[in-house]
Amino acid sequence: MSLSSLDRSYSASGTRRVDACRPPCAHVCVLDCAADAAKSCAVPDGARYVLFRAEAAFYARFDGNPAAVPVGDILDGSGSDPDPGAIEVIGVNSISVVMPADGRVHLLFYA
Repeated sequence: MSLSSLDRSYSASGTRRVDACRPPCAHVCVLDCAADAAKSCAVPDGARYVLFRAEAAFYARFDGNPAAVPVGDILDGSGSDPDPGAIEVIGVNSISVVMPADGRVHLLFYA
């Protein structure tokens, strides 16, 4: 079941319903981050989506470059994604995250 199917399921009577819970994830990584120190996690084979859960604000990159906490304007498109929530990771090899303060980021991967 993909993440997009969670809000598109229908009851047996044909009426639309919104599921209150998601299916179990296939793989979980936890990154214990020190402030301003980027960490990376390899995307597992077959993963299509990742959900992020974090103890505090964080930033992520999906292009192989280390994530960075922004300081000042970033106008060249190289900024990191703030608190991305859920992302499709087809074609992504690794995810880099960074936090402005010490904390943990959980990456829940779905096939």
